[in-house]
Amino acid sequence: MHPSLIERDVLLVGGGHAHVLALKQLAMRPQAGVRLTLLSPDPLTPYSGMLPGLLAGHYTFEETHIDLVRLCAWANARFLTDQVVAFHPQRNTVLCEKRGELEYDLVSFDIGSQPEMDSVAGARQHAIPVKPVSSLWERWQAITSSPPGAGDAIAVVGGGAGSVELVLAIANRFGDRQPTLSLHCSAPTVLPGYPRSVSRRVEAALASANVQVFCGDRVARVDANSFTTAAGTQHSFATLLWCTGAA
Repeated sequence: MHPSLIERDVLLVGGGHAHVLALKQLAMRPQAGVRLTLLSPDPLTPYSGMLPGLLAGHYTFEETHIDLVRLCAWANARFLTDQVVAFHPQRNTVLCEKRGELEYDLVSFDIGSQPEMDSVAGARQHAIPVKPVSSLWERWQAITSSPPGAGDAIAVVGGGAGSVELVLAIANRFGDRQPTLSLHCSAPTVLPGYPRSVSRRVEAALASANVQVFCGDRVARVDANSFTTAAGTQHSFATLLWCTGAA
Protein backbone atom coordinates (compact mmCIF):
# COMPACT_ATOMS: atom_id res chain seq x y z
CA MET A 1 0.00 0.00 0.00
CA HIS A 2 1.30 3.46 -0.90
CA PRO A 3 2.30 5.45 2.26
CA SER A 4 -0.02 8.35 1.36
CA LEU A 5 -3.02 6.00 1.33
CA ILE A 6 -2.37 4.63 4.84
CA GLU A 7 -4.99 5.86 7.30
CA ARG A 8 -4.49 3.32 10.07
CA ASP A 9 -1.59 1.05 11.07
CA VAL A 10 -2.79 -2.25 12.54
CA LEU A 11 -0.07 -4.23 14.30
CA LEU A 12 -0.56 -7.93 15.08
CA VAL A 13 2.00 -9.15 17.62
CA GLY A 14 2.43 -12.92 17.50
CA GLY A 15 1.46 -15.58 14.99
CA GLY A 16 -1.18 -17.29 17.11
CA HIS A 17 -4.36 -18.92 15.83
CA ALA A 18 -6.51 -15.80 16.29
CA HIS A 19 -4.17 -13.68 14.16
CA VAL A 20 -3.96 -16.38 11.50
CA LEU A 21 -7.75 -16.37 11.21
CA ALA A 22 -7.87 -12.56 11.26
CA LEU A 23 -5.37 -12.38 8.39
CA LYS A 24 -7.36 -14.95 6.43
CA GLN A 25 -10.55 -12.92 6.85
CA LEU A 26 -8.82 -9.66 5.98
CA ALA A 27 -7.30 -11.27 2.89
CA MET A 28 -10.78 -12.20 1.71
CA ARG A 29 -12.25 -8.79 2.67
CA PRO A 30 -9.47 -6.15 2.47
CA GLN A 31 -9.99 -2.91 4.40
CA ALA A 32 -9.16 0.28 2.50
CA GLY A 33 -6.61 2.55 4.17
CA VAL A 34 -5.40 -0.12 6.61
CA ARG A 35 -1.78 -1.25 6.66
CA LEU A 36 -1.43 -4.66 8.31
CA THR A 37 1.77 -5.76 10.00
CA LEU A 38 2.36 -9.16 11.58
CA LEU A 39 5.32 -9.38 13.91
CA SER A 40 6.55 -12.81 15.01
CA PRO A 41 9.93 -14.30 15.98
CA ASP A 42 9.31 -17.29 13.69
CA PRO A 43 8.05 -17.43 10.08
CA LEU A 44 6.23 -20.70 10.83
CA THR A 45 3.56 -21.06 13.49
CA PRO A 46 2.49 -24.47 14.80
CA TYR A 47 -1.05 -25.72 15.05
CA SER A 48 -0.91 -27.01 18.62
CA GLY A 49 -3.80 -29.43 18.12
CA MET A 50 -1.55 -31.48 15.82
CA LEU A 51 1.41 -31.60 18.26
CA PRO A 52 0.64 -35.09 19.59
CA GLY A 53 0.38 -36.37 16.00
CA LEU A 54 3.72 -34.74 15.17
CA LEU A 55 5.45 -36.48 18.08
CA ALA A 56 3.72 -39.76 17.24
CA GLY A 57 5.09 -39.55 13.70
CA HIS A 58 1.70 -39.20 11.97
CA TYR A 59 2.53 -35.77 10.51
CA THR A 60 5.63 -34.01 9.24
CA PHE A 61 6.86 -30.73 10.68
CA GLU A 62 5.66 -28.88 7.56
CA GLU A 63 2.16 -30.39 7.79
CA THR A 64 1.70 -29.09 11.33
CA HIS A 65 2.89 -25.52 10.72
CA ILE A 66 1.40 -22.48 8.99
CA ASP A 67 3.67 -20.40 6.74
CA LEU A 68 3.15 -16.87 8.05
CA VAL A 69 5.17 -15.26 5.25
CA ARG A 70 2.93 -16.73 2.54
CA LEU A 71 -0.17 -15.90 4.55
CA CYS A 72 0.92 -12.27 4.90
CA ALA A 73 1.70 -12.03 1.19
CA TRP A 74 -1.84 -13.22 0.43
CA ALA A 75 -3.31 -10.71 2.91
CA ASN A 76 -1.13 -7.86 1.58
CA ALA A 77 0.40 -7.51 5.05
CA ARG A 78 3.97 -6.82 6.14
CA PHE A 79 5.73 -9.64 7.96
CA LEU A 80 8.47 -8.68 10.43
CA THR A 81 10.70 -11.28 12.05
CA ASP A 82 11.14 -9.82 15.50
CA GLN A 83 10.02 -9.99 19.11
CA VAL A 84 8.39 -7.34 21.31
CA VAL A 85 10.27 -6.68 24.55
CA ALA A 86 8.28 -3.67 25.84
CA PHE A 87 4.86 -2.13 25.32
CA HIS A 88 4.14 1.62 25.60
CA PRO A 89 0.38 2.16 25.15
CA GLN A 90 0.64 5.85 26.11
CA ARG A 91 2.84 6.46 23.05
CA ASN A 92 1.19 3.86 20.80
CA THR A 93 4.50 2.06 20.33
CA VAL A 94 6.07 -1.30 21.01
CA LEU A 95 9.80 -1.82 21.50
CA CYS A 96 11.18 -4.61 19.33
CA GLU A 97 14.29 -6.64 20.04
CA LYS A 98 15.90 -5.87 16.66
CA ARG A 99 14.30 -2.84 15.05
CA GLY A 100 13.61 -0.65 18.07
CA GLU A 101 10.32 1.23 18.42
CA LEU A 102 7.41 0.49 16.12
CA GLU A 103 4.34 2.73 15.98
CA TYR A 104 0.75 1.59 15.61
CA ASP A 105 -2.81 2.90 15.66
CA LEU A 106 -4.29 -0.42 16.76
CA VAL A 107 -2.37 -3.32 18.30
CA SER A 108 -3.38 -6.89 19.08
CA PHE A 109 -1.37 -9.47 21.06
CA ASP A 110 -1.64 -13.19 20.35
CA ILE A 111 1.66 -14.53 21.66
CA GLY A 112 0.46 -17.81 23.13
CA SER A 113 1.39 -19.28 26.48
CA GLN A 114 3.91 -21.59 28.09
CA PRO A 115 3.52 -24.12 30.90
CA GLU A 116 3.86 -22.68 34.39
CA MET A 117 7.25 -23.90 35.65
CA ASP A 118 8.60 -21.38 38.15
CA SER A 119 6.51 -22.60 41.10
CA VAL A 120 8.47 -25.88 41.17
CA ALA A 121 12.16 -25.65 42.01
CA GLY A 122 14.37 -27.01 39.23
CA ALA A 123 11.58 -27.50 36.68
CA ARG A 124 12.80 -24.78 34.32
CA GLN A 125 16.36 -26.11 34.46
CA HIS A 126 15.68 -29.83 34.05
CA ALA A 127 12.26 -30.32 32.43
CA ILE A 128 11.25 -29.80 28.78
CA PRO A 129 8.18 -27.56 28.38
CA VAL A 130 5.71 -28.56 25.66
CA LYS A 131 5.65 -24.95 24.44
CA PRO A 132 7.08 -23.30 22.48
CA VAL A 133 6.63 -26.13 20.00
CA SER A 134 9.81 -25.24 18.07
CA SER A 135 11.99 -25.87 21.13
CA LEU A 136 10.15 -29.07 22.02
CA TRP A 137 10.52 -30.36 18.45
CA GLU A 138 14.30 -29.79 18.50
CA ARG A 139 14.64 -31.68 21.78
CA TRP A 140 12.30 -34.44 20.57
CA GLN A 141 14.35 -34.98 17.41
CA ALA A 142 17.46 -35.37 19.55
CA ILE A 143 15.65 -37.94 21.73
CA THR A 144 14.33 -40.01 18.80
CA SER A 145 17.62 -39.90 16.88
CA SER A 146 19.01 -42.14 19.63
CA PRO A 147 15.92 -44.07 20.71
CA PRO A 148 15.71 -44.62 24.46
CA GLY A 149 16.15 -48.15 25.71
CA ALA A 150 13.79 -50.22 27.81
CA GLY A 151 15.51 -49.05 31.00
CA ASP A 152 15.05 -45.36 30.21
CA ALA A 153 12.09 -43.42 31.52
CA ILE A 154 10.07 -40.66 29.90
CA ALA A 155 7.84 -38.90 32.42
CA VAL A 156 5.08 -36.40 31.65
CA VAL A 157 3.88 -33.98 34.32
CA GLY A 158 0.30 -32.85 33.78
CA GLY A 159 -3.01 -34.63 33.90
CA GLY A 160 -5.16 -32.58 31.54
CA ALA A 161 -6.17 -33.48 28.00
CA GLY A 162 -2.92 -32.17 26.53
CA SER A 163 -0.67 -34.33 28.70
CA VAL A 164 -2.84 -37.42 28.10
CA GLU A 165 -2.64 -36.93 24.33
CA LEU A 166 1.10 -36.34 24.61
CA VAL A 167 1.97 -39.49 26.55
CA LEU A 168 -0.30 -41.66 24.35
CA ALA A 169 1.36 -40.18 21.25
CA ILE A 170 4.78 -41.06 22.65
CA ALA A 171 3.60 -44.61 23.34
CA ASN A 172 2.41 -44.83 19.74
CA ARG A 173 5.70 -43.45 18.44
CA PHE A 174 7.84 -46.15 20.09
CA GLY A 175 5.39 -49.06 19.85
CA ASP A 176 6.72 -52.31 21.28
CA ARG A 177 10.14 -50.73 21.84
CA GLN A 178 8.81 -47.99 24.10
CA PRO A 179 10.73 -46.90 27.18
CA THR A 180 9.08 -46.73 30.59
CA LEU A 181 6.32 -44.11 30.31
CA SER A 182 4.60 -42.39 33.21
CA LEU A 183 2.06 -39.61 33.73
CA HIS A 184 2.09 -37.60 36.96
CA CYS A 185 -1.02 -35.65 37.93
CA SER A 186 -1.53 -33.61 41.10
CA ALA A 187 -5.31 -34.06 40.92
CA PRO A 188 -6.98 -37.22 42.30
CA THR A 189 -7.66 -38.47 38.75
CA VAL A 190 -6.54 -37.70 35.23
CA LEU A 191 -8.71 -35.21 33.33
CA PRO A 192 -10.02 -33.39 36.42
CA GLY A 193 -13.19 -31.52 35.58
CA TYR A 194 -14.28 -34.05 32.97
CA PRO A 195 -17.10 -36.55 33.64
CA ARG A 196 -15.82 -39.53 35.61
CA SER A 197 -16.93 -41.86 32.82
CA VAL A 198 -14.53 -40.05 30.46
CA SER A 199 -11.58 -40.19 32.84
CA ARG A 200 -12.18 -43.92 33.43
CA ARG A 201 -12.05 -44.61 29.69
CA VAL A 202 -8.85 -42.56 29.42
CA GLU A 203 -7.33 -44.44 32.35
CA ALA A 204 -8.11 -47.70 30.54
CA ALA A 205 -6.43 -46.39 27.36
CA LEU A 206 -3.36 -45.36 29.36
CA ALA A 207 -3.16 -48.79 30.99
CA SER A 208 -3.51 -50.46 27.58
CA ALA A 209 -0.58 -48.36 26.33
CA ASN A 210 1.54 -49.42 29.34
CA VAL A 211 1.62 -45.89 30.77
CA GLN A 212 2.05 -45.77 34.54
CA VAL A 213 -0.27 -43.18 36.10
CA PHE A 214 0.44 -41.44 39.41
CA CYS A 215 -2.32 -39.18 40.74
CA GLY A 216 -2.87 -37.08 43.83
CA ASP A 217 0.76 -36.15 44.45
CA ARG A 218 2.16 -32.83 43.25
CA VAL A 219 5.73 -32.55 41.95
CA ALA A 220 7.62 -30.41 44.48
CA ARG A 221 11.19 -30.38 43.18
CA VAL A 222 13.04 -31.40 40.00
CA ASP A 223 16.71 -32.39 39.89
CA ALA A 224 18.93 -33.45 36.99
CA ASN A 225 17.61 -37.01 36.63
CA SER A 226 14.85 -37.29 39.20
CA PHE A 227 11.99 -35.39 40.80
CA THR A 228 10.46 -35.47 44.25
CA THR A 229 6.77 -35.15 45.04
CA ALA A 230 5.14 -33.32 47.93
CA ALA A 231 4.69 -36.66 49.70
CA GLY A 232 8.42 -37.33 49.41
CA THR A 233 8.25 -39.96 46.66
CA GLN A 234 11.16 -39.86 44.22
CA HIS A 235 10.94 -40.76 40.54
CA SER A 236 13.86 -41.11 38.13
CA PHE A 237 13.69 -40.04 34.49
CA ALA A 238 15.77 -39.78 31.35
CA THR A 239 13.36 -37.22 29.85
CA LEU A 240 10.83 -35.08 31.72
CA LEU A 241 8.10 -33.30 29.71
CA TRP A 242 6.21 -30.47 31.43
CA CYS A 243 2.56 -30.09 30.34
CA THR A 244 0.88 -28.21 33.18
CA GLY A 245 -1.41 -25.18 33.22
CA ALA A 246 -0.52 -22.16 31.11
CA ALA A 247 1.32 -19.04 32.24
